[in-house]
Amino acid sequence: MRGTASLPDGTRLQVSIVRVATGETILVAQMTVVDKAFETEPLMGSRGPLPVDLYRFDVLAHFNPIWQTEKVLRATHDGRSLRGPGITRGKGGQPALFLREERRL
Repeated sequence: MRGTASLPDGTRLQVSIVRVATGETILVAQMTVVDKAFETEPLMGSRGPLPVDLYRFDVLAHFNPIWQTEKVLRATHDGRSLRGPGITRGKGGQPALFLREERRL
């Protein structure tokens, strides 16, 4: 999986892939943003390539010291300067990014 994000270099993202029909989490991958882009390793399930099916992709990033470097937190004012689709608050009230999309592979 690859994409672009208007986030500072080094921002840590997590992608979860869930099979919609069963609710089974197939894969959880983490990556960092570099030059406004991110990319995972090739997506493989426990039995090889993912079978054709409908999947849900959840992209998550928390903006706290556990998830992000000091440089990322400084660049985003601890996530408070982020605006746009998916910007929300995590359980602790800190800014977070959460996007969900379903796709057939």
